[in-house]
Amino acid sequence: MKLRRGTLAFVLLAGALFAPNAVAQKPVKEPVVSEPLEFGAGEVCAFPTRLETVASNMSSKTFPDGRMLVTGRSTERVTNLASGESIDLRTGGSALFTPLPNGSLRIVLRGRALIYLLPQDVGGPALLLARGRVAEVLDTTTNIITSFRLRGKRLDVCAQVS
Repeated sequence: MKLRRGTLAFVLLAGALFAPNAVAQKPVKEPVVSEPLEFGAGEVCAFPTRLETVASNMSSKTFPDGRMLVTGRSTERVTNLASGESIDLRTGGSALFTPLPNGSLRIVLRGRALIYLLPQDVGGPALLLARGRVAEVLDTTTNIITSFRLRGKRLDVCAQVS
């Protein structure tokens, strides 16, 4: 599970919170489709990096109040574009996206999640495999993570493919 504006799939999910499905009377369940992401040197790792989903059964459920729950498992490939070295990481669990009254988005992740933090984010830049519970707040106006807390274990993914 790649998480953050979050994690590939979650770039799309944050925007989907305000899609027509969010106003439906019953929760709407849909498969999660993600596109590869590429970052330049220094954006998440010291080297240019590619994140892509190589296998997934993730799905999202959008509730009438605007919350979105993403569940399932996936395998994420992280590639160091400078060296060609890559690693596959299994992820899985849940991610709950909750719109806040000030327009921000609270994201709570449970399980194993691949998280990227950009230089402007609290705790960034970083590319982490988190195991446990992550709580973050995304300012949807600036697209910046303003709060990030991890209870559990973290693995520096950049160090694994450097």
